[in-house]
Amino acid sequence: MFSIDHSNWIDPRGKCLYEHLVQVVGSEIDIRKRQRSYIIQDRIVNSSGLSNRIQIFSGSLAEGFDSPGSDMDAMYVMTNCTVIHNVKDIKNPNDRNMLVMETDLDHPGFARLRKVSAHNIVSLRKQRGRCSPSTYTGTELYLSIQAFLDSIMRCYTNMQPCIHGPCISNKDQTVDFAYCIRSKYLPYNAISWATRH
Repeated sequence: MFSIDHSNWIDPRGKCLYEHLVQVVGSEIDIRKRQRSYIIQDRIVNSSGLSNRIQIFSGSLAEGFDSPGSDMDAMYVMTNCTVIHNVKDIKNPNDRNMLVMETDLDHPGFARLRKVSAHNIVSLRKQRGRCSPSTYTGTELYLSIQAFLDSIMRCYTNMQPCIHGPCISNKDQTVDFAYCIRSKYLPYNAISWATRH
């Protein structure tokens, strides 16, 4: 956030625009207060330690811009899943929520998450019944995005949920909840972005 010195306005249109933005969005102090309130709310919710997710408010409201038509955006990072690049990176082979990210050069920007908690097909077949948000391909068990979102939507029946892009939203689409699975690894096809100028 930057501050504007409006004591020496050369162009009266700039001053008029600034005053209009302060009326619509609020002053810099108003924006910072809103940002802090969302940060404090996230910290309070996340300090309880009772959930298997971390809440992060995002979007324009969390950035402090309370403009007309803004919806509330929240990300919930699932803490009970681990995403890795390679099966060789497994430290605890008994971890039931281990997922391997598989990317494909033919579909950049997309990845499949393969479940890896067992090393043989018999164990995968047993897991198939326990893993409702999964798709079994005959030899592998993959996370099914549709089943994953459907299982989460069951928790929001009181708000008449619907799918809104990658999010779960209420029927008026004033609230968007994005459920995320964090990976400590950058996908292979995005590694070059880290060194881009």
